[in-house]
Amino acid sequence: MKYFLIRPLQRMASTATERALGIAVFIGDSETDKRGNTWLYPNLVKLPHIPYDGKKAFHSPDGFQLGYNGSGPSDLSIAICHFLGKPKLWLAFREQVIARLNREKALDMSFDSIKLVLGKIERGEPI
Repeated sequence: MKYFLIRPLQRMASTATERALGIAVFIGDSETDKRGNTWLYPNLVKLPHIPYDGKKAFHSPDGFQLGYNGSGPSDLSIAICHFLGKPKLWLAFREQVIARLNREKALDMSFDSIKLVLGKIERGEPI
């Protein structure tokens, strides 16, 4: 099974507490063993930043983000939807999913679960 692995980027603040700067998104594989344990493989590929106009313009100069309806979440939504073959659903996916996620926590989203959500968005069903 394939996954999007979303990881917050951290830096040390002057108060010695960590503060999230942005997120990194990778594409990875998983496999479930005989005991039902799922393992993510370490050979990760970074999710490409896709221009929203298909040429060279990005919403966010700072890259991917989540947890609000802004330029960074727009670019993440565009990249995920484009990667999964549903580029026209990016705005609804951003508003209904990406904007609601916690940007300071690691998150693994399977392709299958995202495809299920995109199908519901496409049919106008609640998520």
